[in-house]
Amino acid sequence: MRAGLNRPIVIVAACALLDAKGAVLIAKRPQGRPLAGLWEFPGGKIEPGEEPEEALIRELHEELGIEIAKADLTPLTFASHAYPDFHLLMPVYLCRSWQGDVAAHEGQELLWVKPDTLHLYDMPPADEPLKIAFRDLLEVWGRTMSNTTQARLGVALKMRFAAAARRFATDRSGTSAIEYGIMMLIGIAIMALLSEIGGSVSGMFEKLQNVFG
Repeated sequence: MRAGLNRPIVIVAACALLDAKGAVLIAKRPQGRPLAGLWEFPGGKIEPGEEPEEALIRELHEELGIEIAKADLTPLTFASHAYPDFHLLMPVYLCRSWQGDVAAHEGQELLWVKPDTLHLYDMPPADEPLKIAFRDLLEVWGRTMSNTTQARLGVALKMRFAAAARRFATDRSGTSAIEYGIMMLIGIAIMALLSEIGGSVSGMFEKLQNVFG
């Protein structure tokens, strides 16, 4: 049996809000909270019976005072990290459209930064790998994929994340959540490569399915 597998799994949803200038919002965790002073993507814990999108809509309204439609949340990637007391799984969504002005409602500091400058900001351990991945995924997402392809990929990512979370929760002797995350990122890279060389959408999704098994 692998060490540390008795840790509870905590699922937290995060959102990369992207403005018209291509800047992404990060928030500094306020004093008095765990990991205070570190920067993170806005979001929060998913309550029992709550969908990730519902959790983000609720959390971003409470934290930032904005209204987001479920249809405007697109699955982008996810993070997996083993903290001492729990294992964190964090689906990360992309959002380009919302209602209202972004404002700090919980005493947090907010910054709009370019994705290629995320490495300048200290983040929690679970968020650290997202710095480079987020920059590269956004570049691929915006440059090589049509809106239709983005939507279809979003559905595929959401389905695969849900399957990974279920399997990791019930079959702890098999593939870890970290390995699932790596598989997902490899699949996205394959899709980007096929886009560059002119592969068809159906061909890309056939390759993606082969990667994910």
